[in-house]
Amino acid sequence: MNILKSIFEQPMNAHQLSVKLRLNYRTIEHHLQILRKNGLVTVVGDGYGQSYFPSEAAVSNKGLIEELERRFEGGA
Repeated sequence: MNILKSIFEQPMNAHQLSVKLRLNYRTIEHHLQILRKNGLVTVVGDGYGQSYFPSEAAVSNKGLIEELERRFEGGA
C-alpha cells in the first residue's frame, strides 16, 4: 500500500520510490509490476526513467483503497 500511497501523493519512478520508502529497487519493481498488471498504476516514459501514476481505476476507487489500507494496517 505504501507504493500506491506514495504515487497518489506524487508520481515517481522506481528509483525515487525505493529511496523514499527505503526498500530494495528490485522489490519496488516487482510490486509496481503487480500494481500495473492489476490496473492500479499507469506508466509514462521508457526504461529507467519511467514514471508511475495512479490509474483512472485507482483514482475512482481511492476511498475504497484508503479503507483497505486502514483495515490491513491495524486501523480497523
